[in-house]
Amino acid sequence: MTVGHSDMAQIIDKKMSPTEIIRKDLERGGLTKTEDKLLKGLALLIQQNKAVVVRHNNTVFVGIRKEPGVLEVHMYTVDTPNMLLGAMKVAIDAVKKAGIKKLISETENYKLITMMQKMNLPVEVKKKGKMFAWSLEIK
Repeated sequence: MTVGHSDMAQIIDKKMSPTEIIRKDLERGGLTKTEDKLLKGLALLIQQNKAVVVRHNNTVFVGIRKEPGVLEVHMYTVDTPNMLLGAMKVAIDAVKKAGIKKLISETENYKLITMMQKMNLPVEVKKKGKMFAWSLEIK
């Protein structure tokens, strides 16, 4: 499902829960069959203190602890690019305050990497097939 600009405004105007944001983003990507499994797995990781969630506006960042000081980041959003930029700043500040030293992830969407570069963040990128693996040292 493609969300048009007017649909996006309606979504943004409404305060959504992190679960609603994740469901909406997964629906947009056509992954509705996996959302319950993903949400149950995420809830278990949070209970076991293996994952953290940072939410700003209608963007949710899920960080899965890979090793001390390192989070693998997954992002779910229904925000506009400008709102997403603000959410990225908030999330990076939050994990920095929590003592996280490095973020890692993979994406098909190079625009996310470009956004981090425009924020003057020292993001390192490696192409892996259709995916872009990235890492960010937090200073």
